[in-house]
Amino acid sequence: MKNSVKKKKEGISVKEIASQLNISPKTVENHLTEALKNLKRGLGEEDIALILFFSLFVSR
Repeated sequence: MKNSVKKKKEGISVKEIASQLNISPKTVENHLTEALKNLKRGLGEEDIALILFFSLFVSR
């Protein structure tokens, strides 16, 4: 999940994350994909829409 936070919140690229963690960019992508799958599985579509809507106002 840390990779996802770095990428979205800090605007760091997959390549930069991979370099910082000393792993391949593909590994970072796989972790991000898995994290998103877990979030989607744990939340309903309405919950995801509400979170996205709310995040538009909080992130500014």
